[in-house]
Amino acid sequence: MNAVILSLAFALALLLGLYFTPIARQAALRFGIVDHPDGHLKLHGEPVPYLGGIAVFVAYLVGLGMVRTFSSLLLGLLLAGTLTLLVGLIDDFGVLTPFAKLIGQAVAIFVLLRS
Repeated sequence: MNAVILSLAFALALLLGLYFTPIARQAALRFGIVDHPDGHLKLHGEPVPYLGGIAVFVAYLVGLGMVRTFSSLLLGLLLAGTLTLLVGLIDDFGVLTPFAKLIGQAVAIFVLLRS
């Protein structure tokens, strides 16, 4: 792959991530999509907005889309990133146990390593 294209893809993904993350944060706060502290496990002082992972994932997809060459490595990156997003979203809403989250992350790593 061309180093210039990879560098541009990285730079664009970085800039888009920096741009979209505050927008996702504001949307999460506006619509109440936040994690509330409970005093036991969640010790943060005020509600923490969700959706940041989606903003980063959109930037990630744009960066991958700029590469424009299909390979098993690109497919592995796409699948591993998607699995990581899904595990994170499910975990954000409290459905996953720590062990299930670990297994989901391990599967994403396995997919990436096998590509």
